[in-house]
Amino acid sequence: RRESNPYEYRDTAVLMRTNGQIQEFEAAFVQHQIPYVVASAIGLFDRKEIRDAVAYLRVIAQPRDGLAFQRIVNVPKRGLGPKTVDKIREAAQDGAVEFP
Repeated sequence: RRESNPYEYRDTAVLMRTNGQIQEFEAAFVQHQIPYVVASAIGLFDRKEIRDAVAYLRVIAQPRDGLAFQRIVNVPKRGLGPKTVDKIREAAQDGAVEFP
């Protein structure tokens, strides 16, 4: 609260149309030491790019993590469709390649 401003921070709300706008506001609030709360937004670990990054780390740490592998097998797009992934899985069952 500033002396020249009779309002408390809690008296203010910032409404955004998309969640993508939140990051810029958060950075400004942190820079100016303004307390804030984000309500009804996608949490950090609910964001697709964060879930994908975590899946990559899981596959690095546990190469046989099938769920993580399935999440990242075509991220970014590599042109692998479901049929190709099924062929890899079949080859793994035959012992030709290792597949999680």
